[in-house]
Amino acid sequence: MATTGPTVPSDLFTIARTLAVMSFDFRGYQSEYATTLPPADVVPLFGRYDSLYRFLLRGTAANPDDRFQSAEEMAQQLVGILHEVLADTTGKPSPTVSTLFTGELRTPPDRPDWRALPVPQVEMSDPASGYLAALSSTDPQELIELLRQAPVQSVEVDLRIARALIDAGDTDGADAAAAAIEIADPWEWRATWYRGVAALAAGRTSVAMEHFVSVYRVVPGELATRLALAVTAEIATQVNEAAQWYDIVSGTDPAFTSAAFGLARCRRAVGDRAGALAACDRIPESASAYVDAQIARIRCAIDAEVQAPTAGDLSDAASRLEALTLDAEQRTRIGSELLAAALEQLQAEAIDPDIDTHLLGRPLTEPGVRLGLERAYRELARRADVSSERIRLVDKANSVRPRTWT
Repeated sequence: MATTGPTVPSDLFTIARTLAVMSFDFRGYQSEYATTLPPADVVPLFGRYDSLYRFLLRGTAANPDDRFQSAEEMAQQLVGILHEVLADTTGKPSPTVSTLFTGELRTPPDRPDWRALPVPQVEMSDPASGYLAALSSTDPQELIELLRQAPVQSVEVDLRIARALIDAGDTDGADAAAAAIEIADPWEWRATWYRGVAALAAGRTSVAMEHFVSVYRVVPGELATRLALAVTAEIATQVNEAAQWYDIVSGTDPAFTSAAFGLARCRRAVGDRAGALAACDRIPESASAYVDAQIARIRCAIDAEVQAPTAGDLSDAASRLEALTLDAEQRTRIGSELLAAALEQLQAEAIDPDIDTHLLGRPLTEPGVRLGLERAYRELARRADVSSERIRLVDKANSVRPRTWT
């Protein structure tokens, strides 16, 4: 202030400091912490909302170039954090639309996949934005050539090249391209994002985590950054850390279905079946991934390795399966898994037979379940394309059918 006078970053510094004083019992803000924040581990609010801590850190950074550079930029991130806080305090989702990232991409629900991560939006003021919008090629190599022949070379073109190199499997080339952007502009966080994606695609999880943490510090209100941290942590088998990030993302915005699936996987990995089932239930019926979520829920509910299913668990799973719209083969396959789980529990005498309880049209007794399972295996054998698979299924059908007098 003494040398340059008031600036946008200095005004935003004042706003961030004011928010800090209003948010918690900020003792020493005029003395010990006159230009800094207290450590996160001594402020309970920061422990609960790490994103708010990251926001205030950036807003009060010592270097004005490291702070928010406009009120709009600052407001966007604060609104994102507000929605996270609302979702946490009310227990209800509070989604908002990001102007910096696309939505997530659809991937299988049974494993973490970097391909599901959202993509940074193109800055429409870039001189090459029109050219990029007109590109229709989906082949990475062809796209790279088209980008290198762009009539205008710009940051957006360079970023798109980095992304295409990742899709083409050239993660080292992508990292080099993104690193060059960082050298030219150390505050271009999207280059850091693509370095993180490239590292994750190459299996370098510790490097990817460093890059995504750097992006998180710059845009702490974006759920995409937390999703990236969650996916990276899960791939690195740090399931508890991954679960914390997945919980924030899926609890704030159910549209991030990969976060709900990830949370379910992490809860299941530590034996928390109730938590895994609740995570699957975060995906609403209106979502395109709803059927996949219900299938994942059914399989978790009947998985004895997580927790032995009760008769009520089996009955509920059967009811959910019957309510889903599936093709005949998929319905039969999942039904066979359910009946096999029921037979295992009946044989172990973990549940009592009950002729009044039915699973997929069969009484919950050993003969009834065996008949249903035999029929399911024979139906799957009839649909099998490979003879060896057909033989295997017929053998399983013969092995489970009830014993009869001959």
